Amino acid sequence: MYPSHPGLHATVAAAARDLRGRIGGNLHALRLARRMKLEKLSRLSGLSVGIIDEIELGRGSADLHAMLRLCAVLDVPFETALAPGPAGHNPDKKHRYR
Repeated sequence: MYPSHPGLHATVAAAARDLRGRIGGNLHALRLARRMKLEKLSRLSGLSVGIIDEIELGRGSADLHAMLRLCAVLDVPFETALAPGPAGHNPDKKHRYR
């Protein structure tokens, strides 16, 4: 059993949400910079379009193996996906390049 700490769950949940958003935004920006459609990234990575879309939107969680596959296809080190993204980047915008 883990020790209870007031606010720990909320702190961890917020950090996870922020990290998912950062990773998703970075992957989205990297894919757009390569003018790659979701379908192509899906085909090359072996992940479904729906899963990639959820990851890019910061709503889905990917295991380490999936993240490494996406980074390999995008030809970037894994650390790039974790880096602080471009200021003002918003993958929820309607004009997403699918």
